[in-house]
Amino acid sequence: MKWYREFDIVMPHDLKSICESFIKKNKPEPYYTYYSVEDSNMWVIPPLGPKRERLYAAETEQLSGVRKLVTDTTGLNLEHDSPFMAIWQFDEAFPHCPVHIDDGAEHTGSVVTSISGDFKLHLHANDSLDSPIVESVNVPANKVIALNNTVFPHSVEGIGDLIVFGVDNHMNAEEYFKDV
Repeated sequence: MKWYREFDIVMPHDLKSICESFIKKNKPEPYYTYYSVEDSNMWVIPPLGPKRERLYAAETEQLSGVRKLVTDTTGLNLEHDSPFMAIWQFDEAFPHCPVHIDDGAEHTGSVVTSISGDFKLHLHANDSLDSPIVESVNVPANKVIALNNTVFPHSVEGIGDLIVFGVDNHMNAEEYFKDV
């Protein structure tokens, strides 16, 4: 089984400005909400209220076309009952997230691309903080990477903003990521 699949994509020219607008108007998730995010900034779209209820944001509607584009490009269902989309900011204080395997509670698999900056996804030998890197893939703005994140230990490294789309929990990862 593959740990990722890569697709060429042409994102809308206003993606970065829509995301920047969202970041300016909304607070990031509280630190350590997600293990891998630790004390970095992540904004969930739509924003979540105190009881994790979804709140209104105009950018949610603006980004629905991006979600459909990524769905059409990857063949993955990103437009399910509880769609997950987030902007994850990496900077000098947080250039690398810890090695982890996502638990699949909110989504099974994810799709990522760079909004700004340069990123690498790393496959690790095991799910421990000091695990060696086995393989890496670049995440440029003209590609989306579908990541088998509930099976393979991985980490993200870079400086800039990454957009993350959650895949429907009913996805068949074995079928989608099978070696062809």
